[in-house]
Amino acid sequence: MRKTVATLTAVLALAGCGAGASGSAESSPSPSSYVPGRFEAAKITCRAASPLSDGGKTLTFDTKGEEDTSGDSIDDMWCVLTKLKITTAVTSHMESTRALDGQQTDEWDGVKARWTYHPDSGVRLTLVDTK
Repeated sequence: MRKTVATLTAVLALAGCGAGASGSAESSPSPSSYVPGRFEAAKITCRAASPLSDGGKTLTFDTKGEEDTSGDSIDDMWCVLTKLKITTAVTSHMESTRALDGQQTDEWDGVKARWTYHPDSGVRLTLVDTK
């Protein structure tokens, strides 16, 4: 019995030491310390359903066009762009894009934007965070 107690005590002591050596609970990041990236934060604030990928560095929109039965909300897209502090110049570029113009690109503050527009299929926009 003594041998079992001594073995159990040694195992528990080593388990405690192992936790200290690999990092205690105090040094582990807590869920409350998580800070979302700027794309995720804008998406959450705007309640946008558009998908994030590449570890939060890519955000895509496919808005509803005249012939689409579903798609992202154009209001959600503009909300996110506003939260990302889109410049007036890029806003003007996007708003003046015609279907005949094909794929367009622009950038501001570490955000690269690539989009197409057609009234039938809406806006297809990809944003990449380069910061």
